Amino acid sequence: MPDELLGGIIINEILVDPSGSTANFDTDGNGTADATDEYVELRNVSDTAIDISGV
Repeated sequence: MPDELLGGIIINEILVDPSGSTANFDTDGNGTADATDEYVELRNVSDTAIDISGV
């Protein structure tokens, strides 16, 4: 199991801008730079809710 943050949160998946472009961050090539182009997915692997506000 990966190292846990805050007692149950793991970094599950990361998608970064593979081209390193500073002019256009449309990494999926759909013509629009939006939230689906880069992301970090956090996953709660504990049995309880974890408040990540303010992190």
